[in-house]
Amino acid sequence: MYTYLQNRHLFEEGFTEDGLHSTALANLSLIPYKIHANSNIFSIIAGGDFEASMVLNKHILKYINKHFKCGVVAAIPARDIFAFAPVGEMPALRELNDVVERVGDTQDHPLVKWLIRYDGSHWSRLDG
Repeated sequence: MYTYLQNRHLFEEGFTEDGLHSTALANLSLIPYKIHANSNIFSIIAGGDFEASMVLNKHILKYINKHFKCGVVAAIPARDIFAFAPVGEMPALRELNDVVERVGDTQDHPLVKWLIRYDGSHWSRLDG
């Protein structure tokens, strides 16, 4: 279970934004997840609310760095979707684009309508 925080809650509880960020990342690493292979792409399964947030999970990033030396391209079009594939895999790239297009604006809170790339140290928008 989770609660939405507002800025006033931070001050009432004595948190700073940096402190909240650190706590959130620590809590994120405690959420159980599975990495599932789907044809050309992989997806993160984490209960239906936190999948997209898992792009910040240190355990997943270590897994990606270990198994995908050239990095990955990912789709996070909604909070419950995190799909990724190795950089340079054209069939997988098409599949990731299909995921983004399929979700489109159908979600209450759409996130990212483009693909992102992880190069082993940070995420950035995939151009082209």
